[in-house]
Amino acid sequence: MSVRIAARLSLCTLAVLTLWLALLPPVSGQRALALDSIRDDVTVTSLDNGLTVILAPKDGAPVATVNAWIGVGSMHEPPEHNGIAHFFEHMIFYGSEEYAGTVDAVIEGWGGTSNASTSFDWTQYYITVPSQHVEDAVAMLADMLINGHYTEQDLQTERDVVLREGDQRNDDPDSYLAYQSWEAFYGDHPYGQPILGTTETVSSITLETFEEWLDTYYVPNNMTVIVAGDFDPDAALQAVDNAFGGMEPRELPEFNPPELSPRTAIETLEIARDIEQERVRLMWRGPAAQDLDDQIALDVLLYVLSGGRSSRIYRDIVRDLGVVTSADAGYFTTQLPSIFQLSAQYPPERAGVVRAALLDQMERVLDGDLTEEEVETAKTVLIAQWDRSAERSRSIASTLGFYATVMGQPNFAFEYLDRIRTITPDDIVQMARKYVDLGSQLEVRMVPMDAEAPAADTSEDLMVLDNGLRLILRQDTSTNVVAFQTFVGTGTSVETAANSGISTFTNALMLRGTEDQTEEEIFLDIENLGATLGQSQLPDMANVTLVATADTWTEAFPIYVDVLTRPAFTEEEFNRLKTERLLDLEASLDDKFGVIYDQLLAGLYGDSGYGSPELGTLDTIEALTLDNVKEFHSRHYVPDNMVISVTGNVDPQLLALRLESAFESLEGTGDSIEHGSRTIDLAATMEPTVARPDANLAWIVMGYPAPGVGDDDYAVMKVINSIVGSGAASRMFTTLREEQGLAYSTGSFFPSRSGTSHLALYAIVLPDNKESTIAGIRAILQDVAENGVDQDELDLAVNREIGSFIRRRETSSGRAFDIGWYEMLGAGIQLDAEYPDRLRAVTTEDVQRVAADYFNRFHVVSVLEPEASE
Repeated sequence: MSVRIAARLSLCTLAVLTLWLALLPPVSGQRALALDSIRDDVTVTSLDNGLTVILAPKDGAPVATVNAWIGVGSMHEPPEHNGIAHFFEHMIFYGSEEYAGTVDAVIEGWGGTSNASTSFDWTQYYITVPSQHVEDAVAMLADMLINGHYTEQDLQTERDVVLREGDQRNDDPDSYLAYQSWEAFYGDHPYGQPILGTTETVSSITLETFEEWLDTYYVPNNMTVIVAGDFDPDAALQAVDNAFGGMEPRELPEFNPPELSPRTAIETLEIARDIEQERVRLMWRGPAAQDLDDQIALDVLLYVLSGGRSSRIYRDIVRDLGVVTSADAGYFTTQLPSIFQLSAQYPPERAGVVRAALLDQMERVLDGDLTEEEVETAKTVLIAQWDRSAERSRSIASTLGFYATVMGQPNFAFEYLDRIRTITPDDIVQMARKYVDLGSQLEVRMVPMDAEAPAADTSEDLMVLDNGLRLILRQDTSTNVVAFQTFVGTGTSVETAANSGISTFTNALMLRGTEDQTEEEIFLDIENLGATLGQSQLPDMANVTLVATADTWTEAFPIYVDVLTRPAFTEEEFNRLKTERLLDLEASLDDKFGVIYDQLLAGLYGDSGYGSPELGTLDTIEALTLDNVKEFHSRHYVPDNMVISVTGNVDPQLLALRLESAFESLEGTGDSIEHGSRTIDLAATMEPTVARPDANLAWIVMGYPAPGVGDDDYAVMKVINSIVGSGAASRMFTTLREEQGLAYSTGSFFPSRSGTSHLALYAIVLPDNKESTIAGIRAILQDVAENGVDQDELDLAVNREIGSFIRRRETSSGRAFDIGWYEMLGAGIQLDAEYPDRLRAVTTEDVQRVAADYFNRFHVVSVLEPEASE
């Protein structure tokens, strides 16, 4: 049985429209099937027992979705069992007597996929399959919903999963703020109950509670079944009747939620958290699902405010004001009145400016400042999004099911298109005036616990130019070397699955020639000066290095600046590097550790951000164009996304003048950099495995979530890494290799990351020793978590880490690298001086506490093993 985490809808979306739009494929050059084209083929039928059946056939790919919507969500829950709707949604996937623990395997065997989600008003389940399995999917979904079979052990297992999901929500500042804001806005109203419940309420739920919930709400007169895609309507309707028609209808409990009391003044709530940047939400009551015209007008307004890079909030606040990390407008459609909100994330000292800027955006709308051009653009985009979404059966089913359940009008999906075309700027202004009073909002701020903490740029070693470029200059007259380290905030952290590898490709191409010199000329000049020039790639940044002497740095410096600011990016060099990179990727398949480590990262982080392979993939590099590289360079290689660190025998005043002269003319963008996945949010422990005919040994790497470099427990995890797997005195080496003889090679590493990092533990073993080794590694980690370490072992590990830190800084290049690296990671240059003391401050209690925290989390076990013999 695979553990499932239900899909969760964001509270900051472009209305319920996002339920559909979130599933959209990328826009293609060819016009997608218009939603209007399936309107006449949609039928709505009621079975004798009251179950609603919606059939939405369409021509296209041989794929269909079976989707069941139940009209019950968190707002229907008794307070003592808050969270049961979501918890029960998890339990459904344990299957029935026929499919006990095999639901996922059977669906995947059909070539399909499935999932579910719970909200305030509804719970929904879907199965998407090739068309020949539509009737099978109908039968299975009915069996799961009607004949669910779960044991006490299943209950306990899934309870832990649900509770951990709640823990993960609480650990994430944005998710925590969303739920706290929602509860604060609604108070005792049923919408104020958290969808996930609380530890106390979830812990109180029993199998008997589930039975009562099923009998009460999972009844045909409270259900809608949708089949959408390529299928035979007559056969599908018969399949639904056969599978669901035997259910007995029951009278639903009377449910009369109270009216939401209007606010008459500004109310504020402040939440203190261990965060670096402050967040704010300005919240007003929004339309209910039945307020159709208001809902559509708000959709259009949301796009005008924050729908894209031409939107008002992006243009005026994110780009031009340049004081926020992000800003947005949002609304989530619900059956009862919902919430319209403006939100932002920013440095704490900018709170007043940001609040005023957000309120100014709304004041302009309320004053009637809304152009015909803005509204028509928004309408065109929204209609096009609906058109594109009609290509996917899952999108069609979800939308029809939502409107049928929440609004009682499945065909509103089609009416939406008719109504949105008639919306005018005046309609939007009148709607805004109806709901938004700038003197009666709820304002929720999440602030850092220590708002008075000194900022990272207060050190005398750090200069910040007007364009945002950070310069770190440290003179060292004990050496004759001068080292320049430039860091640019790129790396895999800014990549998506579609452009994987672009960061390292761009950085490498920069050294292939400038506007004035070819690659050969650059390196001939550098080598004649006895200098070195190179580049490297890290998950959070790119790095370009120049090392020269005190006598030659002034001659090498202009070449270095040209490489950074004026790369030629010629078609010839692009094609040459592309050919080399494709060969490198083919060769990388022979690197067995590289294969399992990439597999581990993808398991931990997904297919973007930290989960993206550094070199990319054969597909992404093959698809890469020179224009892609140029755009990536112009977007990211800008002064306010760069740090230059210099250490060595150089006059700091002269150096400062040279650096300012070289870089002050560059313009910062003020834009926030968009990142891929930099967090780990596992729903279960994963064990991806690849079998290779050329392997004789089993290659294992296990990855556990670990703190980022700015976390208070960063130094503690560095020490733990040393204890468990780094070096010949580590527990993995002494236990698995020396005492038990299980592993040929063992080790661990804990990379420094701006976001969530990971502890990687690896071993190379005989295939027969694979399971014993994995169990052995887990036993080592659990022993540290449960029994801790003694002072001698701790002291040894601390000394080993301090020694490694000191050795790395033996050269000017190493010192310049560390200082700039820490600053770029967001930890600040002070970490360079404080790090040894932070290591010395680690206690045995710290080690056990952090180990118990992280080693009891879901993790990934990545394996490469020999192919099984015939």
